[in-house]
Amino acid sequence: MSSSFSLKTDFEKEKAEVQNLKKKLEKVQLEESILNQKLDIAELEKMYIYNDLVKNEKEMKAKNMKIDELKSHIRFAKELFKKQQKDIEMLRATQQQKKENQKSLNHGKSCWRFVRNIEKNETSLQKTCDKKEGFNGL
Repeated sequence: MSSSFSLKTDFEKEKAEVQNLKKKLEKVQLEESILNQKLDIAELEKMYIYNDLVKNEKEMKAKNMKIDELKSHIRFAKELFKKQQKDIEMLRATQQQKKENQKSLNHGKSCWRFVRNIEKNETSLQKTCDKKEGFNGL
């Protein structure tokens, strides 16, 4: 009987050991499941971060394009401003020249009137002298 008792205890020990190993296996499987869920969560977070990165890159590219467009408009506005400044300077110079020409013209007209008046006076004087004294146009 001792051998049967010993077999029984060996069997119970093995049964207890199997039960213990099953519990350890379940614990390890549960830990593995938890780790897999954590990995899935980490993958999702990684995907969200990547999507945010892609979105931010697109926004940055769009903003950079807008900045480049604004820089282009500013360069064009500067060129236009410089051209308008040159046009204004040319217009002022033209107006100044016209003003000076007008002064010269007015002076010339004044001189011309003076000469005409002298000629009229000479003609009138000559006629008067011719009538009165027989002026020969000396």
